[in-house]
Parts: sequence; C-alpha cells; structure tokens
Amino acid sequence: RLMGLASFAPALRPLSRFQTNTPDVEIELTAAPGEVSIQPGAPTRVWKFTGRVLRGPATTLETIPGSYLGPVIRLRKGQRVRIRIHNRLPEPSIVHWHGLDVPDVADGHPRLAVEGGRDYVYDFEVINRAGTYWYHPHLHGSSAMQVGSGMAGALIIEGPIDDVPAIAAAQERVFVFQSPLYDGNGRLESFAQVASYTTNEPPFLINGVRQPVILMESGSVQNWRFVNAGTFNMLNLSLDRHTLYQYSHDGNPRRTLRPVAPLSDTAYWSNPNSAPVPPPAAYPEGVVLAVGGRSNVLVRAGAPGTYQLRTFPIEMGRNKPEAGTVVPGDVVATVIVVDAASPMSLPPEPLPVTPFLTPITDEELAANGGLKRTIVMRVIPAKQPDPPLIDPPPGEWPDWIFHENYPPGANPPTASQINDKVYALG
Repeated sequence: RLMGLASFAPALRPLSRFQTNTPDVEIELTAAPGEVSIQPGAPTRVWKFTGRVLRGPATTLETIPGSYLGPVIRLRKGQRVRIRIHNRLPEPSIVHWHGLDVPDVADGHPRLAVEGGRDYVYDFEVINRAGTYWYHPHLHGSSAMQVGSGMAGALIIEGPIDDVPAIAAAQERVFVFQSPLYDGNGRLESFAQVASYTTNEPPFLINGVRQPVILMESGSVQNWRFVNAGTFNMLNLSLDRHTLYQYSHDGNPRRTLRPVAPLSDTAYWSNPNSAPVPPPAAYPEGVVLAVGGRSNVLVRAGAPGTYQLRTFPIEMGRNKPEAGTVVPGDVVATVIVVDAASPMSLPPEPLPVTPFLTPITDEELAANGGLKRTIVMRVIPAKQPDPPLIDPPPGEWPDWIFHENYPPGANPPTASQINDKVYALG
C-alpha cells in the first residue's frame, strides 16, 4: 500500500501503572547511523529509524522499499499502544508523535531525551481522529540536524473514513517529502550547515527518491497521503490537468471533499531569475504544506499521458511590505497514466468524521476560573536595549525567559543559534 514507485548499556524507564496492562500494539524502533546513496559519488551518512512489531497486526509497520526513512506506523483509533525506542545514536534523542494527543510523558518533550545507548518506552491510547501524522526527533537544539539527517517517518491513524468503500478501494500512496541536509561529501557535521539553509534547502525527495515515477490507470482513483518532513521549505502541490480532492488536513477530516484545481503554468517558475518583478500580491495556492504539515487527497486519473506533480512558488513570510521569502517551484514527481478500463468513483458525501475533542466554550472557561488572553510568542535579545523591547510587571521577567543560555545552566554557554536570545511569552 506504499508508494509502489517505478523508480524508486541500555536502561528502560520504570514501568508505569498503564504499562502493566497488555497493549493492543507493541513495536520497537531503533535510531542508528547508516549510509545510503542519495547523490552521485560517496554514500550519504544518515541517521534513521528501523523497527519491528512485537505485538499486534504485522501491518502496523510498513517499510518503504529502498528508503532510508523510518517505517510507516499504522494504528487505529482506540488502540492501546506501547513503543520502545532504542537510541543507538552518538548523542541524545527523543521521539515526538507529531499531531497526536498523548500524555505528557509520551509526547517526546526535549526534557525527556535519552542518551545514546539508552531506551525509552511510550504508552498511550490512540484518541485522535483518522488522518496522516508523522514522527521525528525532538531534542532541543538538535531537532533540525537529526531530522535533516533523515530521522522521520509517517504515522497513519485509521478510522471510519478509511472504511468508506470508495476510499478503501483506492490504491494508497504515502509521500514523505524530505530534504536531507548534506555537503558535497555527503556529510552533515555541524549546526552551522543547517543554519546555512533557508530557501536554498536541497530539492525535496519523496520517500528518499528524487523525482520518482508514479503509475496510474486511466479512470482509477488513488489515495495520496502527503507529509512535509523537511526542515525549512513549504510545499505548494499541484498535479498537471488533475484536480486534487482534499479530505483531511493536519489530521482534521472534512465532511465534504475540497476540490483543489490544477494551477496554471503561468504561475510556475523554478529559477529565481525568472521570478516576476514586481512580485505578485499573492501566489496561487494548491495543496499547501508548511513544515510538519500533512494532507490527504484523492486523485482520479485522467486521459493517458505524462503529467508532473509540482510544488509551485509559495511565499513563506514577509519581513518587509514590498518583499517576502519565496520558495521557487520544482518538479517533485512524474505521473504516467496508462490506458486501461479502470473507472472508479469518488466517495459520496458527507464523509464520516469521528468526534474528537469537544470545544471549550467561553462560559465553561469562565466557570472554571479561566481568563481569556491573547498569547504572543517572540524572540528578543537577552540584553535589552534602552528603552526595553518589553517591560513586564515587576517580578514577572523570569517567567518570560525560556532559554537564555544553551545548554540550560551551561557556564559558559555553548555557542548556538539561540544563545543570547530570550524566548518571550506574553
């Protein structure tokens, strides 16, 4: 059910009361160094996840053939899950289940990071709605390096929407978009290398393959799951002459299909020298994924031919009114539609949406002593100018400081991107 591309001294933490119960699913994941051929020449050094199922359906883990990425984890709402992480890296790490609502001790918080050679056990019940999620390291100060070294994997929660006959009959493809960060020798040795990338991040790979070929039969429907597991750049996906029918985004399902029409060739450019001058007020959007974003779309193949799946130029932010940070376009895959009598239908609406969390009303918040506030996150210099950028009430300044030095408590602090800055909450 995966891509099917044509080219393509350990110590466990103590058992909790929940861990004494037998889980429905138990798996182990090992994080360890490895080498793969991503570019011509010397192999690229990566850090990657491998895994095996200890209890539960064999389909809980699905290895992506020929890829350095972690196995696809497939769970179902209501399952009790235990995951054993073996850290065999030369530095600390911890794994975060991006998008899942889990207990604090199972969320991969940086404070829970374990040293190389040690293990960590996660226990939680799957309460999220059906959708596409992902997992990745969450070590403070090293997340970008570890993700940029290849440590990522898709995590799928199945539910009633996956049982809809038209969706169950569609061939599923998982697209994990990633841009491994490496130098000309296939190495990622320092945070300085990571910090040197912004919009010049290497081109996206799909499941570890550059511009793979995807086969479809005319009239058939496929179920595509997109995950942006990159480090910096957004995606703005569009398929030539095909509408993408979006039914879930970031784990939030829809009761109706959202048709995303193909973008015009006039909006596409891949060379910054070809960017329009002056820049447009807005860039046309297909299926947009920020880093960490996920989306599920249905695709019904059109006439036989060759088409391109492209990410179109997208503005990621604007520091000045007249100019923004724009990621150029790129061809990420080729879709070949062959002539075959395979007529399939899109699912009827409304689609089943599983209840999740009941919204908290203003009345409920007020009745429990809550206050309605606006929260703003900012990064400001630790050494305040005169007058200061912020002036909190007396005694509250310590509550505003998340990290002033790195690592916390280090004297002297290690030079890092966050050194001499304050992460402010107000």
